[in-house]
Amino acid sequence: MPSNINYLFFKDTIKKIIVLENGFTNPYGLLEEEIVQEGIDDILDVFDYEDDEHICRIIRCVKDKKDLKNKKEILNKIKDYLQYNKNKEVISELDNI
Repeated sequence: MPSNINYLFFKDTIKKIIVLENGFTNPYGLLEEEIVQEGIDDILDVFDYEDDEHICRIIRCVKDKKDLKNKKEILNKIKDYLQYNKNKEVISELDNI
């Protein structure tokens, strides 16, 4: 089985290209905002396959969204779902909920 995985992106599905040579510069971005807008099921689904840095970015996005419906319920579900995560940054983000 090949170790390379290729992805095909169509031009009309690309909203923005950001070069991350020096890592992320903002607490979260467009990708996290779109995931959060989709709701708790999509958020929890992302937690199953993303790294801890991206998880932190999604948590920050949820916390910052003032107009998010059921925000408190979503934050509680996130906290329950990630209760066994041992990453220091994730724990820190969860402590601030």
